[in-house]
Amino acid sequence: MSKYNILIVEDELIPANYLKKVLEHYGHKVVGIADSKNSVLQYTYNNLHLDLALMDIRLNGTRDGIEIAKYLQSYLPIAILFISAYSDMEYLERAKDVNAIGYLVKPIQPNTLLSTIEVGMSKFKASLSKNIISLCKDITFDAKHQTIHNANKIISLTFQETVILKTLLANKNSLTTTEELEYAFYQEELLSDGALRTTIWRLRKKLPACIQIETIYKSGYKIIL
Repeated sequence: MSKYNILIVEDELIPANYLKKVLEHYGHKVVGIADSKNSVLQYTYNNLHLDLALMDIRLNGTRDGIEIAKYLQSYLPIAILFISAYSDMEYLERAKDVNAIGYLVKPIQPNTLLSTIEVGMSKFKASLSKNIISLCKDITFDAKHQTIHNANKIISLTFQETVILKTLLANKNSLTTTEELEYAFYQEELLSDGALRTTIWRLRKKLPACIQIETIYKSGYKIIL
């Protein structure tokens, strides 16, 4: 069985501690228990290697688990497993908007929890691999979330920078002509004078030192990894 770094998002202490005990007994690492959006963000800012959030679908406060899950997935490649004491259709319908690996109703049995995580995470990793590109050691590019993950920090890219980086990586260590880049750029209607050159200049400043964009005189650019 695979082992994962898991955040529990639950505003009731007894079920939260129960989940923690079960998960740790079977070798998973529980990085913390959060009970609100602010506490969730504290854990995610300090731990960029989270694999999964066990998310109570109803939380106290102004935001529920579905809203928090959507926010998390907007910038992190993290799986979501919803848990709830309710099986009401309104929440289930809204939960469909999140790319969740499952939905469990309390009380949760250990075998059901563990099997849902194992099967769901396998599918999640398979879908994630389509969008994650390895750049160099411990550095990855997440095209879906427009981010570069570098050691203990996340570098956010604009949509324009993401388009250029994806195009260059398609020809890594080889020439990408200016025409190819312009086609990719203009296909997305990213039109303005000097927009391509400006985007490449900004992208260069954001890239880690192990990744270089070389200008090929009168021809185009080459990304070197």
